[in-house]
Amino acid sequence: MPYSPSLTRTIALGFIVVKTTRNPIGNSLSETVTFFHEKWEADAFAEAQNAKLSTYQRLEILYTVQEAPAKPERHYQKAPAPKPVLRRRLTPAQQKKFVQQAGKCMNCGMTDITVLEVHHIKLFAKGGSNQPENLSVLCPTCHKKAQNGQIVPLSFASYTRQIVQSVPVKAEPVDVTHAQLGDRVYNPLIQELASWSDPLQASPSEWKRLQLAERRLVLKVPEKITGLRNEADDLFDKRGKLRTMLHEYVDDTTKSVLVTLGIVNSEDLGSFEFRLMGQPGSYNPLYVSWIWESAKNFKDYVWDIKSKYPQRTQWRLETWVNPPNGGGRLVGRDRETETAINRVLRFLMSQQFAQELLTVNKRIQELGPQIISLIDEELKKG
Repeated sequence: MPYSPSLTRTIALGFIVVKTTRNPIGNSLSETVTFFHEKWEADAFAEAQNAKLSTYQRLEILYTVQEAPAKPERHYQKAPAPKPVLRRRLTPAQQKKFVQQAGKCMNCGMTDITVLEVHHIKLFAKGGSNQPENLSVLCPTCHKKAQNGQIVPLSFASYTRQIVQSVPVKAEPVDVTHAQLGDRVYNPLIQELASWSDPLQASPSEWKRLQLAERRLVLKVPEKITGLRNEADDLFDKRGKLRTMLHEYVDDTTKSVLVTLGIVNSEDLGSFEFRLMGQPGSYNPLYVSWIWESAKNFKDYVWDIKSKYPQRTQWRLETWVNPPNGGGRLVGRDRETETAINRVLRFLMSQQFAQELLTVNKRIQELGPQIISLIDEELKKG
C-alpha cells in the first residue's frame, strides 16, 4: 500500500531478555540484559540465567523474555528540486547603457551609436551570460560577422580594461614640455582628427579621454586649438540629436514607400532591411541614413562598396521584411530596392533637419585639417 514520504511506520526488531529485581518493600526494577533476533535464542538465554539462581534468588530475581519494542523506520523526504535560475535578456535600457559607454563599434570603430547593437560572445540561447565579459558592442555589419564566426569581437570588460590601463599612473614632473604634449596629447588627437573626413567614423571620444586622463597636459594646450576643439564638441552633440531625428524619419518614410509601391502590405510590415548581396559570400546592409550622411547618390555609394571586392563578384539588391508575427521574407530585388531607396532619399532633400545634418558633418570635416595644422605649428616650436 503506498504511503506518504512523511508517514512513520513501526517495525518490531526482535526480542529482549529483561532482568527484574524485587526489593523487600515490594518495588521492582527492570533492566534489559541482552537482545536477540530470534525468540528461541532469547528463551534459551533466560532459562540458563534462571537455572543459575537459587530458590531464594529466584524469588528476588526473574529473567523474562519480551518482544522488543517497535522502533520507527525512518523515511527521509526528498529534498525539493532546485528552482531553475531565471535568466533574463538585457532590457533596452541596459543595452543603451552599454552602447553609450562604448561609444563606437568595438571591431571597426564605427561611431553611429543609433545603430550599434549589443552582441553576446557566447550566445544567450546557449547559456551565455549578460556579464561584461560576454558582451560586445558592434555595428550591424560586424554583428553579422560575429554571429557567422568570421570575427571574434573584443569583450566589453576587456575594452574597459584597455581604457583604464591607458591612463598613466606615474606622477608627472612639474614642468610640462613640448615633448610630453606631443607624445601624450597631440599624437593621439591627430589620429582621431584624421578620421573626421568620414562622417560615419568621426568621433570626439579621444579628446574626452584626454581631458580625464591627461588633464594637466590638456590645460597647457593653446586656446586656439581648444577653441576649435570645443566648437567640434558642440557640433557632435548637435549631430547626435539630428541623427536621432533622421533615423526616425527614415524608418517611417521607408515603411510608407514600401506600401505605396506595392512591395508589401501594411499589415505584413514589421521591420525592413535593404541588402547588397555578393556571390560568393558577401553581405552588406544598406542603411538609407548612412547613404544620406555620406552625401553621395545611391549608385556611387553602392559602387564604393563593390570596389572593395574582387571584380568577379556577382551583385544583387534585396529588400527583406519581418512581419509582426516573425519570419523574414524577401519582397523585392534590384529594381524595387533601388526605387524605394531613391524615393526616400528624395523625400529627405526637402527636410530641413536632414540638410542641417549634412552642414554639421561638413563643418566637422573642415575642422579636422584646421586643428591638425595648428597642432603642427605647436610641434615645430619644440
